[in-house]
Amino acid sequence: MSPNLNPLFHCWNPLKSNISPEECTTYDLLNEEVKRALEQISLDIINHLIDSMPKRLEEVIKQKGDATKH
Repeated sequence: MSPNLNPLFHCWNPLKSNISPEECTTYDLLNEEVKRALEQISLDIINHLIDSMPKRLEEVIKQKGDATKH
């Protein structure tokens, strides 16, 4: 139930910063804008999120499921 264990949770900020809401006047335009924004998230960010998974798991276990500093 911890967002720290969901790598996609950490993609929201880069995703939101790459979307232009003023251009999303229809569902189709929003869909295209989200696809474009997803393509702009660097592979380095995605790889870092994957590589950091063991550490995040360890921290959640250490906190007994409570919030972590991530």
